[in-house]
Amino acid sequence: AEVHNVQMRKSSLSGAFRTAVSDILYLSELNEVRGYLSEPVDRVREGLTWEFISFMRRRMVYDQLRLLSEDGMELVRVDYNAGEAIAVPAARLQDKSDRYYVREALACAPGMVYVSPFDLNIEGGEVERPLKPLVRFAVYVPSGEGKDGGIIVLNLRGDELLRGFDRVRSSEGAGVSLLNGDGYWLQGTDRSREWGFILPGREGNRFGSLYPSEWDRIGSSEAGQFETENGLFSYATVYPLQEVGEATCELTGLSDPQLAPPGGSYGWKIVSRLP
Repeated sequence: AEVHNVQMRKSSLSGAFRTAVSDILYLSELNEVRGYLSEPVDRVREGLTWEFISFMRRRMVYDQLRLLSEDGMELVRVDYNAGEAIAVPAARLQDKSDRYYVREALACAPGMVYVSPFDLNIEGGEVERPLKPLVRFAVYVPSGEGKDGGIIVLNLRGDELLRGFDRVRSSEGAGVSLLNGDGYWLQGTDRSREWGFILPGREGNRFGSLYPSEWDRIGSSEAGQFETENGLFSYATVYPLQEVGEATCELTGLSDPQLAPPGGSYGWKIVSRLP
């Protein structure tokens, strides 16, 4: 039963990735996006802003939708909060050139949708409070006509990513953790242990600190189940890059192997522990 539950949680994450890929590819093909990159005037910008607002009102699962220039400057940004999609005034647009997802999105092969690690939102150089977990999807959009292109960035809220994940019921008494590749909690039964790779004072909060021998086995294989004196451990691995690459190929008809990179070490572990 626990192996099945773990696999169901993995499938829920895969489904969320594929939906986000479909959404960002749709946005990248809007005439208004390419129109504004080719002709960055107020009239075209206004039309693009209203397209972004309409999308965010209908989808309701994303925190931000942005168009960035190639050098990382926000050109258009719409925030979704408390049921409202609001365009950010031009004077409040920010330079995001120092953010890792901008650099990595530009480094992707043409047509490839980039997915970030699951982390916390940063505003003004500080972790936003209350904590706002996000996964960012990004894709480069060429403008044509010899002009610079842009980057569409779509922030999926962490609670929405985990909505289906949390709906899967485990056996009574079982605790389920979502861990990054280094064994830090992205979600667990003890919220004070989460985000140890970002938040000061939580650096030692790793799954391997509590269960070192078990983590050695979990971290070195894809999936499985075993029992120790600490309980019954069932686990599986999700590779966000691979999931997004495969979804991109399916939705675009492209078959370039660069669009479906191997998961490598960029994986998340779903671990159930039944005492």
